[in-house]
Amino acid sequence: MKPSHRIPPATVHRRVVLGSGLAGALALLAACAPATTAVTPSPSRTAPTDARSGLAALRAGNQRFAQARAEHPNQGIDRQREVADGQDPFAIVLTCADSRLAPELVFDQGLGDLFTIRVAGNVVDSAVLGSIEYAALHLATPLVVVLGHEKCGAVAAAIDVSAGAATPEGEVASIVSRIMPAVEQARAEGAADLLESAVRINASHCAEQIATAPPLVDAVTSKALTVVPAYYSLDTARVTFI
Repeated sequence: MKPSHRIPPATVHRRVVLGSGLAGALALLAACAPATTAVTPSPSRTAPTDARSGLAALRAGNQRFAQARAEHPNQGIDRQREVADGQDPFAIVLTCADSRLAPELVFDQGLGDLFTIRVAGNVVDSAVLGSIEYAALHLATPLVVVLGHEKCGAVAAAIDVSAGAATPEGEVASIVSRIMPAVEQARAEGAADLLESAVRINASHCAEQIATAPPLVDAVTSKALTVVPAYYSLDTARVTFI
C-alpha cells in the first residue's frame, strides 16, 4: 500500500473505539429492554342461569380466591365490548363498603357477572331496595347475596352505642340504627363473640328485609328470586353462606 493510502494511527484508534462503543451501547440497550411476555387472555365463562348454579359459581370462585388460584374470568377486552351493549348479571351482591371487601375479587368474577351494591354495614334502605328491584325484576337476576364481613366497623359502632357510647353524628346515625336490632339480638342470645354474631345476624336480617319487601316478595314466593345471607372472613378470605 502506498504511503498516501495508509490510514493514520489516530484514525484507526478512533474507529476501533467508536465501533466498540456502538456494540457496547447496543448490548446495554438489549440487556435493559423489558422482556416480552405473552399476555394470557382472561378466560370467559357461560353465566349461570338460576340461583342454584349461581351459588355454585360463587362458591367455586371464592374457593379459587381463597387459595390464591383466581382466574379473573370475563375481564378481557372482548368481554368489555360484549357487555357494552347490555348487562345480564347472574347474582346481586349487597355488601359493605369496606375497602377490604370487593365482590368481584372475593368471588373471582368479571365484568357484567355481578350487580353489586355496597353500603356501610350492608344495610337496607329505600335506595338499596330500589336497586335490587331493578336487577331482580328488570334484569331477571335470580339470586341475591347479602354479604356481611368479619370486623365490620359499622356493626362495631352499633355495639359501642348499645353499650352507652354517644350516637355518631350525621347520617352515620341512620346506619347504626338499622344495625342495632342485630346487636340487641346477639347480646340477648349471649353470643361469645358479640361482633361476629351481630354481623351474621345483621346479614340475615337484611336478607329477610329484602325477601319480604314488595314487590320482591312475589318473586321470592314464585321461586324466581332467591335471597341468602353470607359471611366473609377477612383472615381466611372465605365466604360462608348462612
